[in-house]
Amino acid sequence: MECLHTWLASLVSGIVVCLGSIIHAAEPVRFEIDAPPVQLVGVPIHSVTFTAMTETGDVDVTYNGSPEITGVRWVQRGKSSPLPPFENGQLTLSTDLTLKQSLHLDGETITIRTTPNSPAVSVHVPRRYGWMSLLPPLLAIGLAVWWREVVSAIAVAVLVGMTLLTTPTWLGPLRAVDTLLVGTLTDSLHVEIVLFTLLLGAMIGLMSATGGTRALVQKLMQRTTRREHGQMLTWILGVVIFFDDYANTLLVGSTMRPVADRLRFSREKLAFLVDATAAPIAGLAVISTWVGFEVAQIGAGLESVGESADTAYTVFLATIPYRFYPILLLVFVGIVAKTGRDFGPMRTVDQVAWRDGDGLPQISDLANNERFQLRHAIVPLFVLLASVGGGMAIEPDNSTRVLLLASFAAVVAGLLTAVISRTLDLEASVAAAIKGMRSMLAAVVVLVLAWAIAEVCSENQLNTAGYLVSQIGDEFAAEWLPMVIFLLAGAVSFSTGSSFATMGLLMPLAIAVQWQLLSGDAAAVTTEDPLLLATIGAVLAGAIFGDHCSPISDTTVLSSAAAGCDHLAHVRTQMPYALTVGVVTLIFGYVPIAFGVSPLLTLPIGSVVLWLIVRFTGQTPDSDGTLGKNTQNTET
Repeated sequence: MECLHTWLASLVSGIVVCLGSIIHAAEPVRFEIDAPPVQLVGVPIHSVTFTAMTETGDVDVTYNGSPEITGVRWVQRGKSSPLPPFENGQLTLSTDLTLKQSLHLDGETITIRTTPNSPAVSVHVPRRYGWMSLLPPLLAIGLAVWWREVVSAIAVAVLVGMTLLTTPTWLGPLRAVDTLLVGTLTDSLHVEIVLFTLLLGAMIGLMSATGGTRALVQKLMQRTTRREHGQMLTWILGVVIFFDDYANTLLVGSTMRPVADRLRFSREKLAFLVDATAAPIAGLAVISTWVGFEVAQIGAGLESVGESADTAYTVFLATIPYRFYPILLLVFVGIVAKTGRDFGPMRTVDQVAWRDGDGLPQISDLANNERFQLRHAIVPLFVLLASVGGGMAIEPDNSTRVLLLASFAAVVAGLLTAVISRTLDLEASVAAAIKGMRSMLAAVVVLVLAWAIAEVCSENQLNTAGYLVSQIGDEFAAEWLPMVIFLLAGAVSFSTGSSFATMGLLMPLAIAVQWQLLSGDAAAVTTEDPLLLATIGAVLAGAIFGDHCSPISDTTVLSSAAAGCDHLAHVRTQMPYALTVGVVTLIFGYVPIAFGVSPLLTLPIGSVVLWLIVRFTGQTPDSDGTLGKNTQNTET
């Protein structure tokens, strides 16, 4: 009897399912297709999402069928695979190279229909040559160098990128404004960074108007009487403020700007000292706004090869010795600051600053002015640093909001200090804050345009990074993969201007490829394998390397703004230094790793090589004999 009941229950259930299917089939299913705006020839597209819709425009979560889809080819491990069924009204097909899974289009049209005779929904995805994905970043960089003006160059690159993405093409310039720029400005993360930048400018304006900045300079220069001292102080401050690259850049740059002027080293030199310490120290620090993202990407890569993401932080720490570029760059900055020697374009601009600085007022001229009170600098700076430190401890996963609220608190503290001490009245204090914000406006414009071009090049748009990855391939000897990954990460970061985007794209892929290459050996692969650690370190190091060379990098933009120098001048003077450290990184870092040499040996050797380069190619500004002895003319 129990068996009969079971059989009857199964029969009834089957009848209900069949009736539901018949009723559902009787009703036409509405579909929507979310596909990239273009496809690059020979490059897998990132993803396509199909959604079943109800008549009211909601997702039909009851639909789990397998409709007829044409124009899409899903490849798994080198073989075309059948498409899976819908799940809760949606089907997403995506490229994941870590799983040997890629998505391709056959033609320029994707079509979906319930049955061969039912109405179809189609979307047109035009083809573009793969090299076209490189046009926007190359145009931005090339035009900036040619025109010597960065805003127009990036704007033209954005317009060209949107023209490639838009059909019909004549709508591209319009979409660049009403879609791309509006979307960039409404992104909450971007808004927080813009407001943080403006508020920090307001704090700097208040410190300047109340005399706090000059009082701070006077205090700093009591023992900082030589240009080498000032450069070393900048380097030390950059290393000490390790918790965030944005805060590091704006705070150290704006604080040390008058010190640089008094000690007569160039604004370009200051921008380099700031830029070259901010991202490297934030990326290397065991606690910073970078750590969470870096660890998350390592964890995603480990999960892709069947390892637990719980070990990601341990692996992150183990990769520190293999991050040759940021470590050697910090060493290089210290050498340049300590010796006062420069080469290339940096030496030229520093000579000009040295020569033209003779007419600047000496710091002793300001010593007796009682209006320049130190508290007007100390109070807002203390509030800023304390708020950031406390905020990071309470909410470590929302660093940009912490920076925003901390900068707001610092501005309020600056206003109260100025008004209560009667140094400035409320109207003058607000005017000073607004003037400080205005000084950051040019940086904000370049920042927004840099984000816009990064979006144009993103994986869901022109997929610039995907094209570069497809050109490299993934078949290498395991020993040489770290070197190749470092170069690839540098190229991607240079093209997109984003270290984080580069890490997010390459980290899981690099781990999966290296794991597969190492698994060909007889021994089992572990997360402690030096070549695996070197590969992970190469992604993190290469992302910073390319970022330092790129004129469309946000940290590069902020560094030049904080130092108060021309943006392209900063790029032009910093790039030879970044390339020098990059070459030393390859020759004395990742090449020896391929032969099994420990980084504990190669790092000291690379540091010595950098010292020799500075010692024998660099010169002090007065080395031509026209300005007197450096030891005499740097006293103030």
